Amino acid sequence: MIPPILDTDLITLKEVVRSVGLKKSWIYDKISKGEFPRPKKLGTSSRWLRGEVEAWKKQFL
Repeated sequence: MIPPILDTDLITLKEVVRSVGLKKSWIYDKISKGEFPRPKKLGTSSRWLRGEVEAWKKQFL
């Protein structure tokens, strides 16, 4: 059984790039300008909340 996809899932930069169809340099530029959801830090890793990325997509894509 495949687990459901939830808005609270934490996703990697690779998954964000695939989801929004934009390069990681563009994503980090928009983060620095406050125009894209900031990642959550987990030790040395960064993860994004799927729901925040999906909400951004609905508003801007």
